Amino acid sequence: MYKSRDSNRLEVADVSTVVTPAQSHGLLIPCLAMDRLPEELQSICVTIVNPTEPKVTLRKLGDHLENDLDYEPRNPETFEEDASFILRGDWFYPGYYSAEPLSMMGHMCTASEAGEIKITEILDTDEYHVAASFAVFDHSTSSTSVS
Repeated sequence: MYKSRDSNRLEVADVSTVVTPAQSHGLLIPCLAMDRLPEELQSICVTIVNPTEPKVTLRKLGDHLENDLDYEPRNPETFEEDASFILRGDWFYPGYYSAEPLSMMGHMCTASEAGEIKITEILDTDEYHVAASFAVFDHSTSSTSVS
């Protein structure tokens, strides 16, 4: 996923998308709303920050994922929950993850046909399972990638 040059929303990159390090997202840290979670969810709750700008945090805003500044967020009263996601491994497919916003349980982050990442209610269809599933790859800045 990457931050679009035209908006603050995140989009899904495809093979033809050129993404700069400043547009890249995906550094996972323990979630900001940890104190509001039952113990069994704490180990899978994450907050996603921009690795080149750690004060830029990914959050649910409406039915999209957007960047926000953690020191001056929009809707500060819901920021910690909106920036916390339950990362569910093997939820729909082995080896793939799905992300459920803490502030909208029963919904998942899904890739739309237009390439946007949206928050949608969980459906039990093959199309939904594909749209809500993603792989996580470790990478380094030395141009060597591993999964």
